[in-house]
Amino acid sequence: PLSSQKILSRGLNSIAEDLRLPIYVATHSVGILDDLRVTAYRCSRRADGTITVREVPSTSRTALTDLGVPISESLHLYRLVLVVEGHHEEVVLDELFGDVIADLRIKVLPIRGIRNLRNMTAAGELLFDHLAAPFVVVSDRARSDRVDMALLGAKAAEDREAAKTAVEAQLDDGSDEEGFIKSLLLSAVQDDRVHRIASIVGLNKDDILDYLPVEHFVAGGSWQALRDQHSEHRAAGNEVPRDFKRWLELHRDADFGDERIREAVGAMDEIHPDLTNLIATSSDLVHDSRGDS
Repeated sequence: PLSSQKILSRGLNSIAEDLRLPIYVATHSVGILDDLRVTAYRCSRRADGTITVREVPSTSRTALTDLGVPISESLHLYRLVLVVEGHHEEVVLDELFGDVIADLRIKVLPIRGIRNLRNMTAAGELLFDHLAAPFVVVSDRARSDRVDMALLGAKAAEDREAAKTAVEAQLDDGSDEEGFIKSLLLSAVQDDRVHRIASIVGLNKDDILDYLPVEHFVAGGSWQALRDQHSEHRAAGNEVPRDFKRWLELHRDADFGDERIREAVGAMDEIHPDLTNLIATSSDLVHDSRGDS
């Protein structure tokens, strides 16, 4: 079992440290590879019969698959699941904190990446079944208070039915994102796993891109001024997209490609406290789960 593999890994590391000698183990064990003190290497034979050995980053999921670790097992290496709204959050967080996220073994999971599942409740069950780590849900300004209240109510409820009522009283299915968060909480309640959702982190701005310099996407104005223009056009009955960023793409030639977002991140004068607090909260939870001092 995984627990025995981890005990073995700790024992081997202790012996190596005491003797000041390296210990080499040929294994596909996820429990051993999960130990951050272990340096992993992939040994393979070329077509001409020669042997190659190369180091594999301990946090690389693709590399672990190359080592022969099944995807179902490598999922258990994550220490935290960070549930975000969409791909733009993935890009911004990776550009700002990619090394930290990898070192802490955090899985950034965009809601929109799984919204095509027909049954959102099934999606929640799938996540709890295949990801053993605690969850942190990132919510924008419009929803964070209600999501936080829903989680607190569910955790404080005396029984399962009361917990479901607490969630449903705060959340509706007004959007894909809110519908998914609701289904995630209800799945957690149903399976007595609500403790797995460790925290709700609310961002004070409307969108992750609002933390980036607006001039890297649209000439002139500010994010708020552009949002006001979008609202005015919609209120006037003009046929404009409901989605703000889609409107900017169509009417202001905005480019929200990955490369442009990464360039905008690089042009930031400073990192907003909302984002550093998100990573600090995630880091604290990872260290707590490891039992670090």
